[in-house]
Amino acid sequence: MSNIITDSLFKNAIVFFNDAIYHFNRWLENKAYADQILSIVNTQMALELAMKYKIAETVDVRIIFEAKSIHGLSIDQIYDAFQNNKLRINEFEQLKNYMKSNKELSTTFSSHFAYMDKFQNYRNKLVHQNYTFTPNEINQIENDIIHIFIYIIVEMLTDISAGEKDIIITDLINSTEYKKLLANYNFAEKLNEKAKSDYGKLYYCPICDIGLQTMLPYKRCYRCGLIYNSNSTSVHASNAVMYVKCHFCGETMVAFDDLNIDDNHGFARGLCLNCGNDTIIFKCPKCGEYYDTETCVSEFCTPDKCIIFDT
Repeated sequence: MSNIITDSLFKNAIVFFNDAIYHFNRWLENKAYADQILSIVNTQMALELAMKYKIAETVDVRIIFEAKSIHGLSIDQIYDAFQNNKLRINEFEQLKNYMKSNKELSTTFSSHFAYMDKFQNYRNKLVHQNYTFTPNEINQIENDIIHIFIYIIVEMLTDISAGEKDIIITDLINSTEYKKLLANYNFAEKLNEKAKSDYGKLYYCPICDIGLQTMLPYKRCYRCGLIYNSNSTSVHASNAVMYVKCHFCGETMVAFDDLNIDDNHGFARGLCLNCGNDTIIFKCPKCGEYYDTETCVSEFCTPDKCIIFDT
């Protein structure tokens, strides 16, 4: 039953998150005061909802509600009361303090609580004081928003432990607005830092082609979201890409087009997504094995000889 509650929190967090991004992009483009206010307020709303979702999803849905409103209720009764708008959800400050007291959540977000405190202050100044930010404060807010987007909201709404089936940042954001965010140098830099922090080993994406390693270990690009893995069942996957071992770095990350290799006499251009080595791949017409042609010639089949069937 609690899934319906967390689904509702997740859905609403995404709405405010995307609205925050929309106004943030326009604030940077036009410096309009209205976009400044709406990007700050909607970021705070998305953060609050994402926090409630994270606690309910990973710990216990009961924690997000005021104790009096759920006292003595079973989980089914909590769901019914939630559907009928009879429950009160704890305030942001209480939930933030709970996260600080929870060992797992505190470990994940310990370095980010200061950003939450600071941003809550920004929002309160706008809503309660009609505060006018100084130019230096505005520059700091821009950086803080990007940090909150990537390190807090996305962290709360995604789960990197799920592997190929996990949700990544590209799944959360409107594609047009996401492209605008990627054009922001600070955002792009922080996004790559986050990817390296989450996944460790990254690879080059042949589509993004930005000179940065952005592909996750299960061969999905952290920036564009496409999957280059023929074994993937995802709708985002390309079934044309295959991989062979790179003679240069030793990783099985030389990507090539398997669909058209037979039409080109068994040859295809290959690119190692680990070291960037550009090479040629050969598919033996007899045994069907694939080879990096820059490997020692005695170790692989050639157009006139199959080492498996001709020996």
